[in-house]
Amino acid sequence: MFNSWKYKSRKEKGIAVLMTASMMFMLVPVAGLAVDGGIAYVLKTRLSSATDAAALAAARSLSVGLTLSEQAAEARARALDFFDANFKENAYGTKNLVVDAVVAETEAKTRSVTVSAAFDAPQYFMRVLGFDKIRISGRGRASRRDINLIMVLDRSGSMQTGYSVGDPASPCEKMKEAAKYFVDLFAEGRDRLGMVTYSSGYFPAYDPTMNFKTQSPSLVERIGDITCAGWTSTGTALSVAYQHIKNIDEPGALNVILLFTDGNANTITADWPIKTKTDTRYGGNYGFKAYSTSTNSFSGTAYCTSLSSTCSMEPSPCKDASGDQWDRNSGQTKRYYFAPDWNPNWAPQPIRGSIAGQDDPTTTGDTSGIMKHLSSSITSSSEYLTNAGCAFSTANFLSNNGQGT
Repeated sequence: MFNSWKYKSRKEKGIAVLMTASMMFMLVPVAGLAVDGGIAYVLKTRLSSATDAAALAAARSLSVGLTLSEQAAEARARALDFFDANFKENAYGTKNLVVDAVVAETEAKTRSVTVSAAFDAPQYFMRVLGFDKIRISGRGRASRRDINLIMVLDRSGSMQTGYSVGDPASPCEKMKEAAKYFVDLFAEGRDRLGMVTYSSGYFPAYDPTMNFKTQSPSLVERIGDITCAGWTSTGTALSVAYQHIKNIDEPGALNVILLFTDGNANTITADWPIKTKTDTRYGGNYGFKAYSTSTNSFSGTAYCTSLSSTCSMEPSPCKDASGDQWDRNSGQTKRYYFAPDWNPNWAPQPIRGSIAGQDDPTTTGDTSGIMKHLSSSITSSSEYLTNAGCAFSTANFLSNNGQGT
């Protein structure tokens, strides 16, 4: 038995060497695949980062240039520059790098920049199996939708208060510079930009157009003409900007209203009804002037200073579209009707205008109105309606008989 065991032991000597040698044919490729595969994964990640960064930078550059071909060329050049900054040729032992950037309209109102790249990555352990290199490719894409943008710029007096006109430190001038810079971020011929300015009333300062950089005057030049004065009729201006977007009616585009402002609105625009009847008001400091038929004019002043007293308030002195009032027929220059039977033919339409007042509830100040809701220029301040007696404020309240509209 002893001799048999000894013989068997001699026969099995060297088996570990044989098994190790045979396993090496399996272990080396597996280890090599793990190492070389890990290196390839890292290179693939770096390639993806480079193509993504290049595509994003290129998409942002689609606004550079005055023609579509210039914009595409600039975007492609920017893509290649950004890729080179993030992944140099022959970096990490790679070879045969190929990079391409393509600008195309991939959807309606959408342009995309696609950056593709590929290179040969070196293999180390896998060379024993005849694999010297592996081809790695990557692609990044960024898209940019065309934009319809209406800028709504606050040019009210608070933007200039405490500063001289043109002072670069004033909020008005800073807003203008910010707006000019913002305009430059958009693409001529693809994006559509317009501008509405507002103070006491709104002004359609720049109709929406795709030629906002080359049209004369350009949008940037128009922004430079702005001066700041007046009240703050934000709501009306936003409503007008929305109507611009609605009228464009362009599915697929990105529709944006951008508001530049420094505070709260303090002006209301509405269709104000004209007072057509006599009424009786109690107390308060209401003014009343008696009418003389002999002189065809008002004379004298009385006040309702007691809370228990009453004053008779005549209809509004406003004129209708034909120039008629509550006391005369069409075309009459002298008064024709008298209280209480005022002109039954007088049916004035409401007057559209703006009324402004203090926005500080702790402060008592003038109420200004009725002003034109539509300004006549980009520099105009408060423009009061010229219809006889239609403008009123606390300063001239009594002289207008306390009637407002």
